[in-house]
Amino acid sequence: MTTRMTSRFPPPLPRGAPLRCLMAAALLVAGSWAACGNASQQRGDSAPAAGGASSATASEMPRSAGEAPSSPIAGVNAPSEDAPSGTAAALPAVRVLLDDVSPEPASWSPDGSQIVADDQDLLGLRIVPSAGGAARALSEEPLHNEPEWSPSGGMIAFVDKAGGTLSVIPSGGGPAKALAKGAIEGYQAPWSPDGGRLLFQKDGGLAVVEVASGATRILVPAEGDAPPLVAARWSPDGERIIVQRRREILIVPAAGGPAQVVAGLQGRSPALGPEGALWVIGDGPARPLIRRAGETTGEAGGLGGAVSSFDIDSASGRIAVAVEGRGMLVLPAGGGAAWRLTDGAGDHSPRWSPGGGAVAFVRPGGEHGLQLCVVDVRRDLP
Repeated sequence: MTTRMTSRFPPPLPRGAPLRCLMAAALLVAGSWAACGNASQQRGDSAPAAGGASSATASEMPRSAGEAPSSPIAGVNAPSEDAPSGTAAALPAVRVLLDDVSPEPASWSPDGSQIVADDQDLLGLRIVPSAGGAARALSEEPLHNEPEWSPSGGMIAFVDKAGGTLSVIPSGGGPAKALAKGAIEGYQAPWSPDGGRLLFQKDGGLAVVEVASGATRILVPAEGDAPPLVAARWSPDGERIIVQRRREILIVPAAGGPAQVVAGLQGRSPALGPEGALWVIGDGPARPLIRRAGETTGEAGGLGGAVSSFDIDSASGRIAVAVEGRGMLVLPAGGGAAWRLTDGAGDHSPRWSPGGGAVAFVRPGGEHGLQLCVVDVRRDLP
């Protein structure tokens, strides 16, 4: 990668300048270096960064359109100069893994070594090493979409949009097995934490299918003119399912039973954190990130824009938040100021790796419009 740098050196002295001019220039330069040193001491930068990295932030260095942010220390990140925390540091390097992917989140293998995504260039499902490298084809069918890796790692679920069929395919390759057929809406099929069941949306309601037997049962039936379900996620313990119906949030027992409406809370993309709090993207142009814990509801502050998507790290409770026009930020699990992870204005659809060491996301760019990218995340940051 080539980074354009603007020269900051002063022009040479005119030919034949008197000696006193040279002495004055030397004193001026020495004073400038001393001032810089004092400023570094005041900021606490008494020691150089690991590896002798420059203290300049990546945002200070102009780069070409579509070029990934550079970092003086690859794979290391902290709050950037314009992050809500106000702390200056470099952004991490971003790895581009695939071009022409769908806008939905990709899915990690349980060991974090691979990612599966659907190729929108009519090429089907692709698996790529998360560290970078050549992708391999898992499916050549152009309408196989929304892949989800099983918790055991042996299977990948997907939906064939052509026939509305929910299927699973071995992650190492092989023939696919159809589990449920019909008018599946939303094309979302998340695995249960134990890997034995898959949720899917059918005819305006919510159903669950047993992977081993193919037995299907309805969890939330369609109700006349009620709006169709939009999204559904398992709770981390697998005992509850959080459902979005238009802007209404429902809690459904996974074993069956009546759905409970979460009173006073509306939004989209609901998810439960490991501490039991419910998170949603709020309504309206501001689209804040809202947290409901017990009877207390509040907005996450300091994000600086409308939230487009988010993902919760089940290991640490940290939340990766895509903010329109600002890139991605990370909210600490225990509260506090968010810190910046990327600065791509269109970055969206974050997905934490198992263990929380990296985030996969989608970024505008490349030859066909959308790229699958990965950025490493320091585990010692809040």
